[in-house]
Amino acid sequence: MDSGCGPDGANRGPAVTEIEQLAQLCERLGAPRGQAATMAAQLATRATQLSGERGITREAALAGLLELVVKGRAGEVPAGYEPNEKIL
Repeated sequence: MDSGCGPDGANRGPAVTEIEQLAQLCERLGAPRGQAATMAAQLATRATQLSGERGITREAALAGLLELVVKGRAGEVPAGYEPNEKIL
């Protein structure tokens, strides 16, 4: 277990897990707490899947997924995801 201490020995408090960080991000983007936790777990799982499928690092996969989440929340369409036809 991480002691929460930095390399200089200073107490930084309890370490925050990746899932907790992702959940906090999802909450900041407007998701309710319970939904944010679910989304965070799904993002982490999908990042692992994509890294294996595409032969990229898990970090690169997660970065790509987070870009989709942030752009989607802003109503933007990321490059490579343009719709084939407009919906009226």
